[in-house]
Amino acid sequence: MKVLVVALLVFAACGTSGSTTQDGGTTCRKSADCSSSGEYCGLTILAPMCAGACQPKFAGTVCQADADCADAGAGMICSGPTNPGPCFCSSGGAQPESLCVLGCSTAADCGTGLSCDASTHRCVAATCTQASDCGSGNFACTNQACAAKACTGDGDCANYCVFNQCVTSLGTCAPAVP
Repeated sequence: MKVLVVALLVFAACGTSGSTTQDGGTTCRKSADCSSSGEYCGLTILAPMCAGACQPKFAGTVCQADADCADAGAGMICSGPTNPGPCFCSSGGAQPESLCVLGCSTAADCGTGLSCDASTHRCVAATCTQASDCGSGNFACTNQACAAKACTGDGDCANYCVFNQCVTSLGTCAPAVP
């Protein structure tokens, strides 16, 4: 079964301005949308179970594999840069340690186009036979698994085309983190 990273963070070097967000940031769809030298276009999409918050970056039980989290409680997984859990966010620069965090328990924890693997407590691509099985116009059904739909513009998506993939929100320009 294909694993779909739920907490997606993509960075690309930026060039000209996009629109302004409510908090004064600049939105972006691709690398050329950011105006300041040294800024990057970042896109974070978190699973519903994250309630809009990334997992802690440097506080918690450090781990190397899910088995290291067995003493932390039922449903705990090892989440980090190489095997991210549903609420993992990268910020460029120094990468956080892998930490024991709560994994998913139901498909609702994971969000549209995803399901929860009951044995690993990780969000994975939902199975499908057609795109409508994936629950959103931002997904395609590829090899019986939901995947982000490829795009060249917003018209190809239910929401936005960012980094040539359909997503629910625009990216935001931000300075690189050392």
